[in-house]
Amino acid sequence: MKFLSLYVLLLLLLTGACQSSDSSSPRQESGKFNTVNKSNDKQIQNTDTLDFQAYLSFIPSLELPLSFDCLQNELPVVEINENHNINKFLPEGAVLNGKLFENDKGAGIIYSFPADIILPFLYEYDKEGKLISTFQFYDLPDCSGDLEEKNQTYTSIKITGDLNIHKEVVSIKCQQSGGKLHCDTIKQHRVFRFVNE
Repeated sequence: MKFLSLYVLLLLLLTGACQSSDSSSPRQESGKFNTVNKSNDKQIQNTDTLDFQAYLSFIPSLELPLSFDCLQNELPVVEINENHNINKFLPEGAVLNGKLFENDKGAGIIYSFPADIILPFLYEYDKEGKLISTFQFYDLPDCSGDLEEKNQTYTSIKITGDLNIHKEVVSIKCQQSGGKLHCDTIKQHRVFRFVNE
């Protein structure tokens, strides 16, 4: 009996440790709007509204329709020199690409983060500059290939003037059979509607 209670106690401790380690590292799914409750980044959460408006006026608007993919990062890069007091608004490690929209409710800004590929995100802010949500356009599984380039996956994004985000994932799977290379192409197309209400 003593052995059984010790076993149950050990099992409970291990289960609790696994749950706490999983919850400490949230993973954002590509192509999903994630609402932000609190942020560890250098966000604008307690910043004066006038500072945020100055930040927005600095950022050029992106021309729509906007198209880019994970093979060739065609997003513009906004140069920030140290004279601009806007570095406090930039998420850590981010490259500023441009403003997708701005209205009386807030703004949407596209940032890119370097990794094995460039990972672009849409950050949505309210009019005071508080981060409301993020949208990851694609992640590494959506843009990958093996060394022999027999199997590849790539993603292309098109954002239309009505803020519909068209995401197309193309996967090419090839197999060698009987001395011949046979390839299958699979295309997936999804549309995300961004609503700033």
